[in-house]
Amino acid sequence: MAGTPYIQSSLVVLGSVRYGETSLIVKAYTRELGIQSYLVKGVLKPKKSGLRSAYFQPLSFLDAVVTHKPNSDRLETIKEAKPLQAFSQIHSDVVKSSTALFLAELFSASLIEQQQDYDLFDFIIGCLEVLESEKSFPNYLIVVLLGLSKHLGIYPDSSLSNGTLFDPTTGQFQAETSRYSLSAVASMTLNEILGMNFDETMRTTIDKKTRGELLEGLVRYYDFQLAGFRRPKSLEVIRGLFG
Repeated sequence: MAGTPYIQSSLVVLGSVRYGETSLIVKAYTRELGIQSYLVKGVLKPKKSGLRSAYFQPLSFLDAVVTHKPNSDRLETIKEAKPLQAFSQIHSDVVKSSTALFLAELFSASLIEQQQDYDLFDFIIGCLEVLESEKSFPNYLIVVLLGLSKHLGIYPDSSLSNGTLFDPTTGQFQAETSRYSLSAVASMTLNEILGMNFDETMRTTIDKKTRGELLEGLVRYYDFQLAGFRRPKSLEVIRGLFG
């Protein structure tokens, strides 16, 4: 369409749904525009060139040319796209692909801002690069959940606490137990890793039971802290793998 404004941006695909017989509606987190949804026309038609449906797997990292008309009530479109980095392990390894599905659900449920946030975008790409390269990563999702909470402004603050038991409803360590508070062991472990950097937390030894409780507790924490957050359906699969 003549006069249609275009923007070039890298993006991470969070998910897609079929639209009609040959098209997809793709939800993505973009470097330039934040969270966006795009209509990708005709991508399911058999053809030899142009956009391919394989590009739009969850957590694909693309360089794209997209339409962008502020305040428009029409769905924007992706005109061009090409892979920026191939995460072959993420899409072929069973454990990594299951982890990626959880990440896609987590990002889709928690990222809502339609605005530029380079630091958050770079954090997401860094998370994908670690998942692609690591051979052993039992604490990975705990690291991601805590790291993402910093960017969302909901990082647990132990300095405001008056006890040792973490309560996901308040985000504080309290003296009295509540319906949702973590056990003493899981709370102590969480308090120890708060403030650690990415690598330190990845290398910390956490037993499987405690790790599972932390995963569940941090997802519940997101649920209490973020309006409209949807619990990832893949959490039970993830707890079977890591918790």
